Amino acid sequence: MQKWRVTITESAVRDLRRLPSQVQDEIAQRHIPAIAQNPYAGKPLKGAFKGVRAYRFGHHPEYRILYRIVGDEVRIVQIGKREDIYRR
Repeated sequence: MQKWRVTITESAVRDLRRLPSQVQDEIAQRHIPAIAQNPYAGKPLKGAFKGVRAYRFGHHPEYRILYRIVGDEVRIVQIGKREDIYRR
């Protein structure tokens, strides 16, 4: 089984800090470990986001973690609400 190293870009850290503390905890304790376990679970995106995958969670609001797989590294590039994340 391959080991995946997870890194978070500075911009994604800023995105994370803007979220409610309960959501921050959920991301750190549940969702980032899930991505590290199986990074191919996220949906591959198309168009301007080609090469990026989206991990979805939450209901009202829905959140996304956008990341790239680079070698043995999972690089988290954006975190945010679904309605805002694709506009940047």
